[in-house]
Amino acid sequence: MPEKKELEEIYGIIELLHYDLSIDELLNRLASIIARDFGFDVVLISVRTKSGNQFARRACYGLSKKEFEKLSSVMVPAEHLKKYTTEEFRISRSYLVTGVPEIRKDPYIYMPKSRTRTGGSWSSDTLLIVPLHGKKGRLLGFFTLDSPKDGNLPDRKLIKRLEIVAEIAVLAMQNLKSYQNLVRKHSQLSLLYDIMKIILDSYDLDRTLDSIVQMIYERTDYIWVGLLLTDPKGESLHIIAQRGLDDASFRGVKYAIGEGGGVSGAVASSGHYQIINDIKNYRGNYIKLLDSVQSELAVPIKRAGKVWGVLDVESEKTNAFSQEDRLFFRSIANHLAFLLDQYELLSLIHISEPTRPLYISYAVFCLK
Repeated sequence: MPEKKELEEIYGIIELLHYDLSIDELLNRLASIIARDFGFDVVLISVRTKSGNQFARRACYGLSKKEFEKLSSVMVPAEHLKKYTTEEFRISRSYLVTGVPEIRKDPYIYMPKSRTRTGGSWSSDTLLIVPLHGKKGRLLGFFTLDSPKDGNLPDRKLIKRLEIVAEIAVLAMQNLKSYQNLVRKHSQLSLLYDIMKIILDSYDLDRTLDSIVQMIYERTDYIWVGLLLTDPKGESLHIIAQRGLDDASFRGVKYAIGEGGGVSGAVASSGHYQIINDIKNYRGNYIKLLDSVQSELAVPIKRAGKVWGVLDVESEKTNAFSQEDRLFFRSIANHLAFLLDQYELLSLIHISEPTRPLYISYAVFCLK
């Protein structure tokens, strides 16, 4: 039977299942609880990235903000972790790494420069790794613990208690992700419904397109939303509406269709979407509008093989876009294509006068 203290620890972790936390808030709270209840001065929590071949440090306890920012900028390769998760170091389902002096020079492993306690059995080259296993034993992440307050190596009993915490942590993360996905899906469906209402009530195309971009920007956390349309010759894209840049003169700015026009130009040329979840690793032609952009999604606005333009959204987070997001914005793009197609059928499109800025005005009521 679990002791009273162990039950209290488990209950404290279960409280993390509240849905009003972000994943980083949940993990940081978890790190604090582990440090408090298990007596470690340094706790790091790493989580597998979407790419699947590396781990990102997502939460910590016992590090300064500067230390953690520096540490979290370096990903831990999944293959590298195998160096320390061998049978030699295994205790229960965890790994107590000790007697490996070179670990202190390992660029992927954080080792505190000083210990809060000395004289115990825990040495300067000791590290405890507790894995976070998901379905079918897949490694989702891991805890790394250092500097125990009593200076001693943990026994099997303490390690098994930590493994119970790890199991609850995985459950908390999965439940939180499921809940957040439901909230996100509901929010997207609500946004799509309101966009459809605007389209059905449309009588002024310029105003309609601007309202749609405004609505997307206000009801998502993206830092830039742009709607770009092609000119009649299919040679260039023009920003018809955008949010995220204060300068109104960006309306009407044109880009070449093709690789020279950045991500949107490439999408307009190919008619296929692009998801870039880490701008700094993108090898194509990227046109920077905001320095803080980390990822981008661009979908074509097309109907019956004709590309009308591109809907482009950008985020300050890496890995911000999923295939579900792509399908959502494709739905918006399909409605926009229908709208533009109907305005053309009703002969409500004309080219602006040559002396005006070089973009297409769709808010007119007859052909010249």
